[in-house]
Amino acid sequence: MPSVPDSSKDASLYALIQKYIREKKSKKGNVYIGVFQRLDRPVSGIIAYCLRSKCSKRMNEAMKRGDVKKLYLAVSEGAPCKMEKGKLGIHKLKAGAEGVERIYIKKLSRDNIVKIAGEYVPKNGNKLLKGAQLAVTWWKLLYYDKKRDMSLFLLRPYTGRSHQLRATLAYMGCPIVGDRKYGASRIYKEMGYGEIALHSFKLLCIHPVKREKMCLSVPPLRWPFSMFEQFVA
Repeated sequence: MPSVPDSSKDASLYALIQKYIREKKSKKGNVYIGVFQRLDRPVSGIIAYCLRSKCSKRMNEAMKRGDVKKLYLAVSEGAPCKMEKGKLGIHKLKAGAEGVERIYIKKLSRDNIVKIAGEYVPKNGNKLLKGAQLAVTWWKLLYYDKKRDMSLFLLRPYTGRSHQLRATLAYMGCPIVGDRKYGASRIYKEMGYGEIALHSFKLLCIHPVKREKMCLSVPPLRWPFSMFEQFVA
């Protein structure tokens, strides 16, 4: 189910919430809902909406200031690699490694996919590909399962580009498990139809009215996250 209405015309969570509020509060006409945290259809985890326009405005401003922290968990095929000084060949990074990826991506709306335009180079500015936008993502490798050749990542997007996390891990050579659109090699029977191993894990922000710290957390319960239970509980 999509978190907001889309071209598929399928029933959305957005529409269901509107209907619930309309019936619960006996409201006539349109019911305002502001989208604060949406997810791609194959992604699980936290989805958040604002029920007042003032709250929605404040939360959007907080996101622009960087005051909202969104954390995701992802299981990928393979592990990130790098060239090590003084050593020949490419070597897989060990658990605990982290970094920030800066890439340009462009949304191809007709195919519902983003094209990876290349790595961020300061002197190139945004001229690498017409219409491309800079996507910045912090990542940390939590664990690498050598037997299954799968990695568990903690991710934080600093920008809100479409398919940003999926494209970033694909660019790193570690496509998300099940994400055939971005290079995953196979589909696993343990996963539901169309699912990918990406989960919105935590959302940290300040309440727009009460000004209190909020921490929303939803651990993933499905496969393949269940194989990394000690890291995702």
